[in-house]
Amino acid sequence: MGPVTVKGPEGAFGWVYGDLNGFIESTNGPAVGVVYGNATGAVRGGTDALAYVLGSFVGDVDAGDYAGVVSFGPYDGYVTAGDSAFLVSESSINAGVTAGQDIDVWAIGDVTGTYTAGRDAAVETYGTYNASTATGRDVRFVWAREDILGTIDAGRNIGGGGYWGTEDYYYGGPNSFAVFAHGMINASILANNMSADP
Repeated sequence: MGPVTVKGPEGAFGWVYGDLNGFIESTNGPAVGVVYGNATGAVRGGTDALAYVLGSFVGDVDAGDYAGVVSFGPYDGYVTAGDSAFLVSESSINAGVTAGQDIDVWAIGDVTGTYTAGRDAAVETYGTYNASTATGRDVRFVWAREDILGTIDAGRNIGGGGYWGTEDYYYGGPNSFAVFAHGMINASILANNMSADP
């Protein structure tokens, strides 16, 4: 379907049974796109913006507060969130993400791109991590089923919690380590905590 634009000043919602080529936008409220096919375009919300795509998604998600992408196919695009962002894919993720607070990324395929968080970030992939992740505070973890390449740059610490900030690591699994790969690790890894602050 498209090209099409769905606009609403206080909120916008697009539900498409098929492919979408277009934009879902709200200047003052949330914007949500649900696509039962492939999507090309953008979801932009003055507060929150969420894109749920059953196929592949090429496009942007921009939000004044929270931004989210759930794609059952590969995702390729840019995500901007004034607060926090999450990306989930049953395939690969190639994104440029900027968030004022936190970023969480989970993919079955490879993770590539650039991820910049004002506070914390966490990445888990069942493929290869070959990306750049930089945070103002902590990189909670980077876990890969295959290799870890690229860069990991924490403003403070690397490690310090499992999913969603929990501190309950267990011995013997990937949760025991902040940077863990079943394959090789050939990455630039830097924690800038010069004062050893908690």
